[in-house]
Amino acid sequence: MLWFTMILFKASLQKVSLWLKQVETGNLTWFLKLNELFSGKCLSEDLKRKTIAHFTSLKDEFFRYFPDVEPQNPICKLVRNPFLVNIENLPRDLQEEAIE
Repeated sequence: MLWFTMILFKASLQKVSLWLKQVETGNLTWFLKLNELFSGKCLSEDLKRKTIAHFTSLKDEFFRYFPDVEPQNPICKLVRNPFLVNIENLPRDLQEEAIE
């Protein structure tokens, strides 16, 4: 279950990161209504700044709701590749299980 959650989390985070980059460059392809509205026009700096702030906040919220899914979390590293995890960095209750 944790592995599946990590995959969904990572995919969502990658989408938000992609959207951020696209908004920064004025590419509204993924935002159909905005794309129609601003077709042939420049996105205002104010709207761009607000949209970037919104997506940045969304990324922060992902990590707030799913703190255990951060890539540097030792448990996530254990799930991804158990052979590369330093056992000493895991919580005590998982150290013996990880060795087995």
